[in-house]
Amino acid sequence: MGPTSKTASKPAMQRTHRPPSSPVSGRLSSWTAVWAPGLVIGLSVGAATGCSPYERRVGEYNAGAVDPLKFAAPYLGAGGSGKSPGMGKFAFAKAYANGKEVLYYPLAFNGRQGKASDPLDLNTLKPPSGYVFDPTATETAPDSAKCVKPDGYVFDQQRDAVRYDRQGNIFTALPIDSTTPGSTTYVPIIAEVEVKSNGNPCQDIKSEATLVKRSDVSLDLVPPPEGVVDALPSGKQNGRFRAFAVIDPAAEVTTPKPPMEGNGAYDECGSDTAAICTKFHKEGIGPQRWGWYKQYLLAYLDGGNIPLQVINPMGKLRVATQNLFVPSAALFWNPETKMFEEDAVAGPGIGPDVMEHRRGEEGYSPICRVWTFDPADTMSPEKKVADIQNPKDTGKYIYCLQAPPS
Repeated sequence: MGPTSKTASKPAMQRTHRPPSSPVSGRLSSWTAVWAPGLVIGLSVGAATGCSPYERRVGEYNAGAVDPLKFAAPYLGAGGSGKSPGMGKFAFAKAYANGKEVLYYPLAFNGRQGKASDPLDLNTLKPPSGYVFDPTATETAPDSAKCVKPDGYVFDQQRDAVRYDRQGNIFTALPIDSTTPGSTTYVPIIAEVEVKSNGNPCQDIKSEATLVKRSDVSLDLVPPPEGVVDALPSGKQNGRFRAFAVIDPAAEVTTPKPPMEGNGAYDECGSDTAAICTKFHKEGIGPQRWGWYKQYLLAYLDGGNIPLQVINPMGKLRVATQNLFVPSAALFWNPETKMFEEDAVAGPGIGPDVMEHRRGEEGYSPICRVWTFDPADTMSPEKKVADIQNPKDTGKYIYCLQAPPS
């Protein structure tokens, strides 16, 4: 559809919808030492009291942030480069589900999964294990608070890069690209291993190798392979899968502006998403989460639990999806004409998309099958699947990671 002008009588959306600046941008500069790949950083409570900003290289010390140099492109963010951490950006997308606004982060299928004849077959994808502390079965739990925090500890956003009254989850794989770029075997899914806290100090465990030997946590273990010298046991997967996408830890993850602080267009949150937007813009805390990989701090986008469908042949596991409907056209703000103008939509995450389910609802999945439709009126976009007429199935899938509840 061409750029036929329509003057909107009420706020709509605008083409340039990423916030031009945010508190997080400032924190990226002030936290350069924290996020510099491979740099040992002082995240201990004791460091805040004076002598040294660095942790001693003793025991399970903090080895700094993971180095995204060899990350596959989708996990660096738009404009990102492994050689220049922090250049990428994961921009929000707005959608509606059952009439309510949601924020999500679209991530294309890529690498081996993108080329697979069945990209939803978990037996083929072989997601890596992820150690989740004190999880819930129905929804991704926040970082566990059942660990033992230091006496008198209170989280200080300026001092602490991670919370020392929580325990981050442990990862076993990074989104490393293939030697020939574009064929990575990494998928942003973890096969959950449940870890129960039992007196472990907060953030004291930072690697799988340490975790499986600890006596202050409990988890089911698989014996090490026979004949392998110094092999360790590994955690037993419990059958749940989570959409956890590891990203460049210095990349910016944006949200719209809080209500009444924008121009009423696409870059402003509605009442349904106000809490997470306010947290980002007022406190400088984005929706990404933080965990550990071999003592390195990493960032990830949490899309929540992945429902499964069991199909024949017996034992074959396949991801269950929900449907995402993408309008063929929408209204965009033209700063030159100072009007909202109708224009074509190129794909998911640009226009006001429509999903079947919000996170936490029965039927929610962080993996979506993409459909397209022609909106009846771009000035009054559809907000429910039932309102969409004659959708067309593209046969394509994306990760549609809805932001976790704030």
